[in-house]
Amino acid sequence: MGGSVNFPVDREGFSTTDAVADLLNAFSFPTIVPLATDMAALADVPELPVPGEGGPCRLEGVRDIMDSTGTALSAVGRHENQTAAMKAVLVERMLSAVEAEEAVLDLDLWQRETSRIGLRAEVAVMMSIPEGMASALIIDSAALVRHLPATMAQLWAGVLGWGYAVI
Repeated sequence: MGGSVNFPVDREGFSTTDAVADLLNAFSFPTIVPLATDMAALADVPELPVPGEGGPCRLEGVRDIMDSTGTALSAVGRHENQTAAMKAVLVERMLSAVEAEEAVLDLDLWQRETSRIGLRAEVAVMMSIPEGMASALIIDSAALVRHLPATMAQLWAGVLGWGYAVI
């Protein structure tokens, strides 16, 4: 694909792709311990509330675990949806860059197809997915970013999942 250039223009709060890559590379997810660790901490607590005593019980502890786990799972889902939006924009940027390169070089039809095959292979390697999935990702990303701004807004907000967006 050739080198890329990120132009240092004031983008009103938007980052260049290099800045995004730096932030994402620095990010790490927290480790979540297996449930057995929390259950061990509740081993000496009565299973049900003791009438008249009102102290903690295992049932309350388990329900607290369920609530906090559900909250965390919901947050993961929201971030997956936002990540899908970011991925779509990045893939569409790569496609747009390839299209711009093709125009600048005045490539013929065969050369353009060869360029697209290279893009598909590169996306597949970068995303660790088969080339068929990369091809679908490129097509879906271009359609969403270029023609469906309301759908992209819902992805960015984290309220719409990738599977629903591409339908």
